[in-house]
Amino acid sequence: MVKNTTGGKHKFASKQKTGPSRLREAQHEDEMYAVVSNLNPGHATVLGSDGVSRTCFYRGNFGGKGKRDNFVRKHSIILMGLRAYETKKDKADLLEVYTPQEVASLRGIDPELWVKLFKRWAPILGDQEVSAQVEFEDNDDEVNFDDI
Repeated sequence: MVKNTTGGKHKFASKQKTGPSRLREAQHEDEMYAVVSNLNPGHATVLGSDGVSRTCFYRGNFGGKGKRDNFVRKHSIILMGLRAYETKKDKADLLEVYTPQEVASLRGIDPELWVKLFKRWAPILGDQEVSAQVEFEDNDDEVNFDDI
């Protein structure tokens, strides 16, 4: 009988994700948050936190087997890195794709920044998503409906 040296069927099993991953924030001046406005194969058009539209290329973990955990969709909030070696700053690389839970935890870290960003991204995200993301304070002023 032949000796089993390959180990059996378990070598084809997919890796299970263990434990919570660390939330990545923008740490460098060339890293910024963006929202995906248009998808193409291999790249996407994004609107950055500075209001400039750029082409964002995604490679590596964002395609193939790693696509399951880093799925890029339209209206996704992402972290992109500008290409510092290029003179024209219209291209960027995708660094991180955030889930809605991760966006909520990022909003908890710096709420003023995210309110400003969601107002800037309102034309892309639509009014319904922006109003769900931005919290308004209640005023205790009474409104007289006869004056309206």
